[in-house]
Amino acid sequence: MSDDWITKEAEEHDDILYGSFHDSYWNLTFKDSMLFTWTEQKVPNFKFVYRGDDDNFLNPLQLIRFFKEHWKY
Repeated sequence: MSDDWITKEAEEHDDILYGSFHDSYWNLTFKDSMLFTWTEQKVPNFKFVYRGDDDNFLNPLQLIRFFKEHWKY
């Protein structure tokens, strides 16, 4: 399978972040830094950011509850 779809997605939506570092626990700060830098540059009026990983679980019902309790629109 070709990686052309990744290049096409990145060019079309500008939503794929690439980092040149070893993916390890000790380098998580690089991931966080890349995410927050990208978010500030591309979505300057953001209110919340969620950074998950393949070993994280996000309960959507609890997320909805959190927003209802803490977000004042």
